[in-house]
Amino acid sequence: MVYPTVIMSISCPNCGAEGSVKRGRSPQQDLTALCWQCGQDFLIKINRRNYYRKKVSIPVMYSAFDIDTLDDQKAWRGRIVDISRQGMAVQSYKQTCSLDCKDGTLLTFLFSLPLINDMQKVQGEIMRVIKEEQNDSCTIGIRFSELHRFTDNAVRFFLSL
Repeated sequence: MVYPTVIMSISCPNCGAEGSVKRGRSPQQDLTALCWQCGQDFLIKINRRNYYRKKVSIPVMYSAFDIDTLDDQKAWRGRIVDISRQGMAVQSYKQTCSLDCKDGTLLTFLFSLPLINDMQKVQGEIMRVIKEEQNDSCTIGIRFSELHRFTDNAVRFFLSL
């Protein structure tokens, strides 16, 4: 595997001096740095995802109620814009997001993954809602709640494609 050079922009928490750390590959764990201005050591915490995220554009129906069909009147339309084994991001119209979309709300989702014809029904908890003023939409960050074995296998297979 070939790693490009990684350049991380940082600022010293002691004096505020800004600089960068250049490494040949992504760090696997937290590291310490020495400020070039004040000479103090400080910790750089690495934010790493546990699961690979894949950019997608998949139609989805979702609701705060239990839904079983794509034409359910209680369901809203959206689009999955990225997915991982841990969760997904759903883009929707802003007025839909303002109805029942609050952090911690549990929603039911129905979607079909490309190349996998089975309809997937999953529950997920809203982790964050990002409203985008310029295009009258919002993105909902979802963490899956207990994927059953078949859906977990379908998502894992889809991510490997």
